[in-house]
Amino acid sequence: MNGLQGIDVVALSWCIPEIRESLSRARVELDRHLDAEAGSTGHLKNARIHLHQAHGALQVADVAGVLVLTQEAETIIEQGERGELVVDDAAVAALKRALCAVAEYLEDLQAGSALGPVVLFSFYRPLLVLRKAERIDPADLYFPDLSIQPPATICGRGDAADGEDIGMLAAGARREFERGLLGFLRGDDNAGAIRIMHAAMERMQVANPARHARAFFWLSLALVDALKHAALPVDIYSRRLMARINIQARRTLEQLDPVADRLLKDLLFHLARAQDSSPVAAEVRRHYRLAGTVPSDFERVRYGLTDPALVRRANEALAVLRKSWEKIVRGSLKETGVFAE
Repeated sequence: MNGLQGIDVVALSWCIPEIRESLSRARVELDRHLDAEAGSTGHLKNARIHLHQAHGALQVADVAGVLVLTQEAETIIEQGERGELVVDDAAVAALKRALCAVAEYLEDLQAGSALGPVVLFSFYRPLLVLRKAERIDPADLYFPDLSIQPPATICGRGDAADGEDIGMLAAGARREFERGLLGFLRGDDNAGAIRIMHAAMERMQVANPARHARAFFWLSLALVDALKHAALPVDIYSRRLMARINIQARRTLEQLDPVADRLLKDLLFHLARAQDSSPVAAEVRRHYRLAGTVPSDFERVRYGLTDPALVRRANEALAVLRKSWEKIVRGSLKETGVFAE
């Protein structure tokens, strides 16, 4: 879960020196770009080449979430080369912070950290803002196990409609959901709108004729249930996601359209953040093993707070210190000078 399950730690340990060096060279070239004459893009090209080398090494270790961030950085630099985006002081600072964060994050992974790449969102978001991306969502850095199938008994139970026409039941429920959604998006009466959407989604889950959409309707009901029980906040992310649920429900119920993995991933991300006060969300969290996959403070800046080179030197000195102390304990007084140094 959370983007760590596919990582080859052994391959990562082999690749980290190369990744660290490539990212460092990319940062140097970005600094040189700022000192270059106006219109020059040679240093941007060099930075992109070094970053691409790091990107290739990351693919070997299959660090999915980090690949999203490095690919975004590479896209911005490439747009700068083409003159589509101005890579100025602010852009270079955001790029360098992101690349430093990647290096620190990978070293933490190698040291045994279980934090998923979603903790890099505070460095990913500024890059998206630079590019004026339409979608800025932390779920881009979240990689749950979509191979898990929902329980067989949760959806598609046409006999639960008490003789009603399934198609009419689904259509009526979807219209009710849309009515609740309009109130939810306006924000006039969130509690009332959520109750309407909750009742409508329960009916759509029962009436859903498409087996391929069982997970979608179950996760959607869990999201509405989480909002109903205040297990999730009503914010811009939940409003956008509810609007997407409405569009997908219409396409699935009317045209049997498939559900994109990206939507399921977004649903699971927000449910991973939910509290257990929602019965349906709690059941989903247990079934998909979501507990602990999204830290409550995932937006906190964790990296770039220290000088990585200084930390490495301190660790090297600590290793020498330990060896000297062991010799002193065994009676080698000559080591006291090395120990003191």
